[in-house]
Amino acid sequence: MIAEQIKVLGMKLPDDKLQWNEARGHYDFGEINWDEFWAVVKGNGPCNKQRLEARRKAHEEGQWVREAAMAYAEKKKASLNPSQVGTLEEHKILNLFYMSIEIKNSNTAISLKK
Repeated sequence: MIAEQIKVLGMKLPDDKLQWNEARGHYDFGEINWDEFWAVVKGNGPCNKQRLEARRKAHEEGQWVREAAMAYAEKKKASLNPSQVGTLEEHKILNLFYMSIEIKNSNTAISLKK
């Protein structure tokens, strides 16, 4: 959000020194609290606990979707043989689909490298 939108919404910015500088064509602002900034970046912000709880809840409530997708992928995979796949491009697409399901189901951070 930009400063003018905040004013229209009747909200107050946390920086009392924020003001438009006509000569520069930009906003001037007060000193940045770097301790607060880095605390937020490191996950200690004011809404971090709520954000993480919402993410955990969404993950738990979405378990049935991951299980259904995995069951569907396994069923499709079991029913195919190389002669049914067709072109190499179709085979690559199917492998990417199965890999994406497995990655989502594993619930771990994965780094794909060449």
